[in-house]
Amino acid sequence: MPDRRWLLTPLLLAAACAGASVDPDAASVDDLPPAAANPADRAAALVDAEAAVAAWRSTRRTTARQLADSALARDPRCGRALALRAMLQWRFAQLQAKPPALRDVHAAEAALRQAVAAVPNDAFAGLSLAIFLADVDHLTAAAEVAERAIARLDKADAVANTVDRADLFALAAACRFELGEERAALPHLQAYVALRPDDADQQYRLGSALLTIAATTNDQSPTSRLVAQRQAEAAARAFGRAFELRPNDAAAGKAVATAFLRAADLAGARGVDGERTEALDAANATARALTALIAADPEPWWLLGVAMERGKDPIGAAAAFDEALARAPAHVPSLLHRAALADEAGDGATAKSLLQRALATDATATTLTNDERKRVQARLAQP
Repeated sequence: MPDRRWLLTPLLLAAACAGASVDPDAASVDDLPPAAANPADRAAALVDAEAAVAAWRSTRRTTARQLADSALARDPRCGRALALRAMLQWRFAQLQAKPPALRDVHAAEAALRQAVAAVPNDAFAGLSLAIFLADVDHLTAAAEVAERAIARLDKADAVANTVDRADLFALAAACRFELGEERAALPHLQAYVALRPDDADQQYRLGSALLTIAATTNDQSPTSRLVAQRQAEAAARAFGRAFELRPNDAAAGKAVATAFLRAADLAGARGVDGERTEALDAANATARALTALIAADPEPWWLLGVAMERGKDPIGAAAAFDEALARAPAHVPSLLHRAALADEAGDGATAKSLLQRALATDATATTLTNDERKRVQARLAQP
């Protein structure tokens, strides 16, 4: 997303400085001076406005302001220039007070809504208003504004700037994701990475959205399970791309293995053994590689143990969980899985010892869910 450097129209700025608070809902494009009558002036204003936005993106704020002023001198209703000036002034207000004064908040919103009204199909104007709304924590409104701007992209008179287009997708995705609306965020993330495939952060977020959806599907029909499996596989690819871009990002590497494990579970639920085995092999290989990359971390060993456990290799799984516990004796997931393997092997004493360690860890730092805690306590109560 672009840096947030914004400035108001002179009329609204004067009101803010005088202490009056502008009503954003009352701001109208009709309050602006008339548009330039000469088409050549309007075209020249757009050229200046585009140069102003380019200067703003490269943090040349003085140049951006001068070019925006030039655009508005040519055409007072050049919405792109109006939006940029509002953004610059909003940033200035943020620097002056934390949080900014209410009159500055209202003035910025009014100016940005005027800009959008002046050029409803301009991607940058819509992006600017959406960024402002996200800045003041109106995430739902920000997402809706960004999505309206996205819907207008193909209807715009001119092809939307690729940067504006990508930033609209990123902002809409970020807002939906923060709201816990992964399904709504997904198409925006997919559109964004299609434009910017080398953005590791957004590849990781795309993987997170896909995996969350794949892990929370409630429909157990074969078709829904297949869709969820493909989503888990796509999540693994997105995480893999993030890991490829940042080879030292251990979280991305572990997420690859986690996504493959979910895909394996879904393939197994569908009864497709070949795809299940393929996904487990991928999880196994990823986790094994991570054990060398981040040798002190118990998580890769735990993930390897889970892959081997599901691959019907209890001896290998037990060894992997033991490696995890050697690195972190209080690693609760490894304690639980290792205890289950001990029970299956008929070693109840070892199983109980491991479960007691898990409960002791949970007593000082909650790590178990209520259901897990009840199951552990129930097992410890048995002979």
